[in-house]
Amino acid sequence: MSDQIERTGLAKYDAMQNAILACVRADEAKEIRDQAVALEKYAQQARNFDAERRAAQIRIRAETQTGVLLRQQEKAKGGGDTRKPKEHRSNGATGATRTISDLGISKDQSSRWQKLAENPKAVERYLKAERDVPTTTGALAAVSPPKLGTSPADQRMGEH
Repeated sequence: MSDQIERTGLAKYDAMQNAILACVRADEAKEIRDQAVALEKYAQQARNFDAERRAAQIRIRAETQTGVLLRQQEKAKGGGDTRKPKEHRSNGATGATRTISDLGISKDQSSRWQKLAENPKAVERYLKAERDVPTTTGALAAVSPPKLGTSPADQRMGEH
């Protein structure tokens, strides 16, 4: 019975991984990220380390993909016709320009996730090597080494 549960869990994990890669809008990736946060908290409460670790991996991959899509959105925003009213400028399927605040993303999250998007391969290496529950801060450190003079405590602030 537990083998079947494990296979089902891994199938759902794979499906979420594929869903992240299929995202073409930042709000889609953000929604998966938010679901992963909920799963991560549930697994933590259930004291299921493996599920918590997998949910954290999904969350960080979704944050990275959101960052990729936000970076693309920023580039696209600058090239449009600024003479048109904002609601008539196209940005994806919605037909309206959406801000990070419209997406429920803070400036800090946007900045951190776009930083992850600078080097998704480094994020993947970190996720594969991390034996504990991975963190966004750990992934950021993998993307860009910490600045001189910052303590590990400073680096851990603002995990989610």
